[in-house]
Amino acid sequence: MKPMMKSMMKPMQYVIGVKRSRPVWTALLVLSLVTAALVAAAPVAGAVILASNTFEGGTAGAVITPANSGGASGTAFDAVAGAVTFSSTHPGHGALGMRVPVCTTACSPAYVEWSTSVGAQTEVYGRVYLYLTKFPDGQGLRLFRQLNGTANTAKIVITAQGKLALENAVGTTVQTGTQSVALNQLVRIEFRIKNGATTGVIEAKLFNAAESTMPTETVTKTSANTGTQATHYRFGQGTPNTADATWLDDVALGTGGYLGPVAVGPTATPSATAT
Repeated sequence: MKPMMKSMMKPMQYVIGVKRSRPVWTALLVLSLVTAALVAAAPVAGAVILASNTFEGGTAGAVITPANSGGASGTAFDAVAGAVTFSSTHPGHGALGMRVPVCTTACSPAYVEWSTSVGAQTEVYGRVYLYLTKFPDGQGLRLFRQLNGTANTAKIVITAQGKLALENAVGTTVQTGTQSVALNQLVRIEFRIKNGATTGVIEAKLFNAAESTMPTETVTKTSANTGTQATHYRFGQGTPNTADATWLDDVALGTGGYLGPVAVGPTATPSATAT
């Protein structure tokens, strides 16, 4: 066989760190990006998102309403209470998040709510990114509240000491954590609520490293009274509460398992030197 033919039949070899032609480098880069994108987009095993909102479709400073909360933001809210606004101050991802206003006296509820968009459920998993500059005062920040109609079923609370606390259907604190929510930085809180009059479960996970898969702390209460089902799901500030401004982002509800951190698009890192 002629030397040229032998050369053409040799398999192509790629050595990391060795200069190759631009087509080879481009192929490696594209393959790396495709693989990374597939990994980033992969959901947590078993989890199904029912509703999510990034607030990216809003305008900074505008009051959030059901009408302006959908579109590019995600699942529109079914109800909004209080002067919660789109904010560019402490977004979790992207350019915008949600600001819950400062409340000093005679606080009114300020929250976003899903109801018919999620429907009646007997077990939900939730996620919210949070930014606090101080711990709440008074009875704490009721970060998430679940109801069956108008009746409470469970709440996820941040206490005046900055700890995660779990409240049952009658408003009794049934479990409190020991680790403090980190201030002046983004954190993530995930939770699970399973409904049952005597067999309910309330669990919350604090991630002070906001994109970590390893929680700072997990707070759990089993055999809890959490009602029979849930139909309304609120993120924000309950009443009474005298907290400083609170920033939320990337709120989501799902079933089947914890939702995990928001998938962030890959950053390209060439594996060979371009020529």
